[in-house]
Amino acid sequence: MQIAQYKGPIVFSVLVHALVVILTLVSWPSMNKHEVVPPHMRATIVDASVFEKKPPKSAPAKPTPPPSPAKPPEPSAAEKAAEQKAKEVAQKKAEEARKRDEQAIALKKKKEEEEKKRKEEQKKAEDKRKADEKRLAEEKRKADEKRKADEKRLADEKRKADEKRKADERKLAEEKLRQEVERRRAERKQAEEQALANEANALEQQLLNQMNADATGAAQQREATLMEKHVDLIRRQLEESWIAPPGENRGMEVDLSLQLLPSGELMSARIARSSGNRAFDQSALNAANTVKKYAVPADSVVFNRHFRNFTIRFKPQ
Repeated sequence: MQIAQYKGPIVFSVLVHALVVILTLVSWPSMNKHEVVPPHMRATIVDASVFEKKPPKSAPAKPTPPPSPAKPPEPSAAEKAAEQKAKEVAQKKAEEARKRDEQAIALKKKKEEEEKKRKEEQKKAEDKRKADEKRLAEEKRKADEKRKADEKRLADEKRKADEKRKADERKLAEEKLRQEVERRRAERKQAEEQALANEANALEQQLLNQMNADATGAAQQREATLMEKHVDLIRRQLEESWIAPPGENRGMEVDLSLQLLPSGELMSARIARSSGNRAFDQSALNAANTVKKYAVPADSVVFNRHFRNFTIRFKPQ
């Protein structure tokens, strides 16, 4: 493309130079005039002894000088003026051609500099594009790593939440099961206590009937028997309500002081004599507070005399 741009100036420059060469050849004879050199003589100094010792030799013949070229005719003033004008025109055209060449060279240099600048800008733009692509790729890589880390963190949090939820559900189910077991156990104890109370009342009524029929001595014996039976029933109630604490409890015993109402309800319970083991004492006290209705005698005399405030030795088998 650049060669096509400079083709016209180059052709014109070649034509101008060819014209200058032709004019120079035309004016060459008038510019190189040869001056005719007149013939001259050469003198040689010869030693006289040479002629005495040797016979003289014939001198070599002188070469015939070439004929002088014909003298060209002297150009006229008009020819000289034309020649001078042609030279000026050729010089002017040569100067114009030189300027055009310089302008073409300057234009070419400018084009090359612009092309170089364009390539440099293009290279900078390409380097910037590559840097941007690299930066974007790095940002994308970091974003992917962060996304994966967030996904993993969320998955771990979800897994932990699921595990906690399952553990809570299992714990809640276990608690419900425990409460159900406790409820059934309490119902069973209540039924057993009621059966014991009914049995005690029946026994008490039977003993009272016998006491009324017997003499005073027999009545005392029956009262002692009634008291022993109720104490045994109360001991059985305590043993059924008792929950053994961890550790070895064999052979331990504790005295419990109970304050009861005629209805069999417990007003208060305390440790009258400790077993020496705090956990065992507390388990016995818990058993005393767990019994809802004690098997006390229906006879108010026997109750007031032996069961309103009485102490029982608790020694589970």
